[in-house]
Amino acid sequence: MLLVALVVNPLLVWWKIRRNPFPLVLLCLRESGVYAFFTRSSAANIPVNMALCEKLNLDRDTYSVSIPLGATINMAGAAITITVLTLAAVNTLVSRSICPRRCC
Repeated sequence: MLLVALVVNPLLVWWKIRRNPFPLVLLCLRESGVYAFFTRSSAANIPVNMALCEKLNLDRDTYSVSIPLGATINMAGAAITITVLTLAAVNTLVSRSICPRRCC
């Protein structure tokens, strides 16, 4: 994650604007990244990201759609984790009820 935040993203920013990307990257990490890390919630971080985009004078039509959409799409990772853990628990319960001696 640090590799992406401190190497890949700055390279993409430099490629696009041809200036030192680290003031922008550090501002985004300080304003949005710290809040996102401690709240662990994409939905709670939406207002912070919107305010940061407004502070950076970005196009409102773009970020007002992409930030909520990105926060919603990112929630699929939690759904996959919950599904896998549920299937593992059911598999454990079924295997114990079918053959209880093997599990002892």
